[in-house]
Amino acid sequence: MSFLTRPDVLATAAIGYLATVRYFRNQRKTQKHQLYKHDDLSAITLEDAQEIQLYLYELEFPFIAQKALEFALFRTYGIPSISGLLMHTKQLSSKAHSSKRMTDTSILMLETIKNPPGSKRATEALARTNFLHSLYGAKISNDDMLYTLGLFLLEPVRWINKHEWRQLTDTEIAAMGLFWLKVGEGMKIDVSCLPGQKNGWKDGLQFMKELEKWSDDYEVKYMVPAESNKLTADHTTDLLLYAVPDAFKDAGRKVVSALMDSRLRRAMLYNNPPAMLQWLVDTGLATRKLILRHLVLPRPFSRRKQIIADNVNENGKIHKLIWDTEPWYVEPTFANRWCLQSWIDWLAGRPIPGDEGDKFFPQGYKSAVMGPAFLAGKGLAQAEKDEEQIRNIMRADATIAG
Repeated sequence: MSFLTRPDVLATAAIGYLATVRYFRNQRKTQKHQLYKHDDLSAITLEDAQEIQLYLYELEFPFIAQKALEFALFRTYGIPSISGLLMHTKQLSSKAHSSKRMTDTSILMLETIKNPPGSKRATEALARTNFLHSLYGAKISNDDMLYTLGLFLLEPVRWINKHEWRQLTDTEIAAMGLFWLKVGEGMKIDVSCLPGQKNGWKDGLQFMKELEKWSDDYEVKYMVPAESNKLTADHTTDLLLYAVPDAFKDAGRKVVSALMDSRLRRAMLYNNPPAMLQWLVDTGLATRKLILRHLVLPRPFSRRKQIIADNVNENGKIHKLIWDTEPWYVEPTFANRWCLQSWIDWLAGRPIPGDEGDKFFPQGYKSAVMGPAFLAGKGLAQAEKDEEQIRNIMRADATIAG
């Protein structure tokens, strides 16, 4: 028996590896909390909050965080007033528009999340979002806006705490709560329905808990079955299953259904998944959690999950780095056109970066002109005024007190 195959050596190596994973898995969290040192959660600044949330999304929990944000948008379609408006505009309820509309929505949200508060890119994205919403006037209620905002905070917290290798700390949740409170202020969303608005919130954690209670009550009242919910959800599910071969799409729809809770499933008019499939999905997610916690070293900074580029290109635009559906705003570099994903898409007859001329805007995007084609170049003057107000709200040194 060789030295390397002796049971005692293998056992020692296994124990050493498990101890190493445990140490490094928790080291980043420890370092971050020592860096910010917020025993008083009310002292968290918006700059701290943005940095904390970004490391959670890019390094700690990139896969689940991304899926949670996708499902946050998906969950809004369980409210008939929201899905009905989307059906009317056809921007997310028709195949011709849904892919770009979903991409644009996610980019505007990511620009706000990724970039420092008050920066040009963050304020420009939020101002464009405000302009696009303003076109529908009273058709979008404040409550629907607040509910949607809340999901971008609540769904990542819920999904990470349920499916990831560790739960979020109070500091991390308070940071996320402060971040989305300030985003809501920048979007002029009225939060007076929350108890803490009267005298102010103690910290972002209190804001999150109040918003969670309000959102749950809102769903009980307004998340009801409607055909518009189902039609909008069907188009979005097709996007979520874009890369799944046709032969497996029906199974994929059942998996999507298994990821929903019963309230959302009823509102979408979706059938319950087979009990065995539900068990497999739940078991798979639980197994992933245990494997990451005990067997996988943490993701290094060099491999952080980046969906949009850090830098503006020579054309003054920004490229998307990862594509899940059609390659909107992706630069047709040699690496992008010849990577494994492009080979799979090409073999399946789907477009890859650089295909079909300028259809997918391979030169990149500008947040200031995103949205439907008929709105290109419109709203710039309004957005410029809005950006100044947003910068005053989303100051780096802003805290829960203001």
